[in-house]
Order: sequence, then structure tokens, then C-alpha cells
Amino acid sequence: MYIHARQSSQYEREEQPIALHHLGQSERTARQVYASGPKVKPLTDANFWNIFYDRNKITVVAFWAHWCRACDGVARVMASIADRYSKGPFARLVKFYHVQWDPMVNPRVYERFGFKSIPVIFFYYTATGRPPTNTAPLLEGSLGGDKGQYDPNQYIRGIEEILRKHGHVAPAHARPHLRSAEERINEDDFEAVLAVLAGASPWEEYIRGNLRVARQNLPGRPFRIVSSKEFAQTMEALGRGGDIAHIPGVTDKRAGVITMQEFFGVNSHATFLGAALHETVHLVSHPAGRGRKWQSTAWSSLGEGLLEGLVECITRDILLAQGIALARPDWRGHQQRVPVARELLRTHGVPLLARVLFAGDFRQFLMVMNHTYSPAGWTEIKKLTTSNNPARAIERMYELRGGRAAAHRGPQARV
Repeated sequence: MYIHARQSSQYEREEQPIALHHLGQSERTARQVYASGPKVKPLTDANFWNIFYDRNKITVVAFWAHWCRACDGVARVMASIADRYSKGPFARLVKFYHVQWDPMVNPRVYERFGFKSIPVIFFYYTATGRPPTNTAPLLEGSLGGDKGQYDPNQYIRGIEEILRKHGHVAPAHARPHLRSAEERINEDDFEAVLAVLAGASPWEEYIRGNLRVARQNLPGRPFRIVSSKEFAQTMEALGRGGDIAHIPGVTDKRAGVITMQEFFGVNSHATFLGAALHETVHLVSHPAGRGRKWQSTAWSSLGEGLLEGLVECITRDILLAQGIALARPDWRGHQQRVPVARELLRTHGVPLLARVLFAGDFRQFLMVMNHTYSPAGWTEIKKLTTSNNPARAIERMYELRGGRAAAHRGPQARV
């Protein structure tokens, strides 16, 4: 199983040291361990394939036999890990099972899985709601045949890797250190920022799927905090030179990299949560992760001003939904553009804006905008927003909506 070379995750750090129930009781066999605790459920020929119908779950399956002494140690680890997860934030997402790999007990399972030796531990993710196939094997990783099968942290890291890959994160109460958008963020905190990104918010259903896709195509170092000089070079490479003092970060979707400039002074190697979260919204916008251009496909439909205003609205919605205090006003981005984006959301709703930003559905979006404001009017609104003239942009939205509505009612209706 592939494990990121990283520091212990938040979940690991909070609950260490690991308590392995009965780990020192070597006389307990796998049969005894599994029989004594309900947290690791038994499987047989009759019900083995049923576990895959419980969709979007991590399913850990230990294959064992009564004559396998190495299986005894694995059973004790499985029981302890299952007990641990049953009390944590992922209790409903992570399931544990055991099945006897024995031709006399489960001949069909034995024939289907032709192992050379046991124990074997499989880590499935039941994404399809159906049993595995050649095109969708569902197997995310495995352990067995080495000392790793007795190391609880191997199980935990493997499970957490699958959770992150598929966009599952711990709820906000499991991340008490992130209470304010002004919290300092280092490069090592990127996973914590992504956890906030995928947490509860009006945008959650659109973000999580894109985050899963983005994780699959991001480079090894997708989040960088650099000096002002290096940040200026990054901006120039993107054709965005000029005064960058007020710009905390930028997302280059061609490379799949977020670059933040040091916010707390030279050699601080830190930015703040609000700015980092803003850029992660850009990162998972369409196309999720990497794309052909450095910016989102929504750039052409929304214009720079409304795109940034909408992303900042989403950033604030996420923070507020999770009880994380907003940053002070002078730390918040795109203050002049947010009111226009809010008016757009009030008028047209989250789904329409979410589809253009996260799904690249610009055809329906432009059809609605052109119908509501006229093509020329929509272009004018975009330009006014980008030039930081929110009062006039919103005024024109009202004027154009009223004019178009009157035109559609006809001359008799206007009398």
C-alpha cells in the first residue's frame, strides 16, 4: 500500500498512544479474538459479496485460518483498530470484517482468492455499490507477509490515505486548532486546510467530488509558501506582474500548485487560513486539480472580478458553516467584488453558480445570464466588477433585469 511520506496526521496525533487490547496476550487465537468482540464482523461464502453493496465505505477484510499462527497477531490488531474507529469520527465510514480462508469452511472464498500464504488484509473502497470487477476492482491496498501486518499505524495510515483520496475528512470538532481564518498555516498544514474545504458548507456536495479528482492529479508538492521575491517571479511567469503586495496567493492549475507568499514577515514560512482556503477553492474548481490553462474555465464566463468574488463568497460560507471566525476585514480578499457575487447568488442560487465553477457548465450559465441581462449587459456587469465598482455593477443588474422583464411582458403589460 502506498503511504505518503508525511508527518503523522491530525487523527493519529490526537489519539496516540495506541492502545492495543489483548495485544500482549499471545495465547489468544484468531478464533478466540474474533469470537469475543463484535467490532470485526464475520463473513462466509453466503454473505461475503454483500459488503460491497454498502456504498462509499472503507472495508477492511482479514483473511485467516485456524491453523495460521501469524493470523492470531493480526486478529488482535484488527480488534484494536476496529474498536478505535468505532469511537471516532469515521465510525460509519470504516468497516471491519474477517473471513476464514479454508476450503473446508468457505470453499468459494478459498477458490476465489488464491493466496500463496496468509494472513492477508485487504482494504476496499466500495465506490460502485457492486462487487468488484476487472474494470472496477475496488481494492485500494493490502497488508500481509511482512511485519507491517502487526503494526497498527500501517492500518491507520492506509485507512486515512483512502479517506483523503475519496474526500472524507474529520468533522470540525476533530480539528479544534482551527478556530479563526487568521490562524497561521504552514506547508505541513495543507491537509488541515483541505479538511476545512471539504467540510460542511452549502458547497460541500460540489467540492468533495472535485477534491477526489484533484488528489489524483496533483504533484508531490501542491502547496508552497515562498518569499515575496519568489512569489513575484511566480506571478510574472503567469503574466500577472505588477503590484503584488496585496495578493497573498495564486493557483496555477496547469501545474496543480498553490503558491502563497509569506504573510507574517520574512522567513515566517506561513500564510493564514482564509487566504489558503480561498486558493484551495480555486484548486478544485473546474477542471479539478490540473488543467490546460492556469486559471479555472469559469474565468471566461464570470470574468476575473466575479470569479474571485464568488470564490471568496464560497470561502466565507465554508468558514461560517464550520464555526470558524472570519478574518478581520482588511485581511479578507476581494472586498469590492464580493457584494456583486452575493447579488448573483441571491438572484440565481447556488446550483447554477456551482455548476459553472465546479463542473464547467458554462452553456447553461451563459444562457441564463444573456436571457436575464442581455449579452452586452452581462459583459458590462463583468467589467464593472473586475474594475471594483460594485455599486454600479449591482445597479446595472437591477436595471437590466427590470428592462428585460418589461420587454418580455409586452407593451400592454407595461401600460
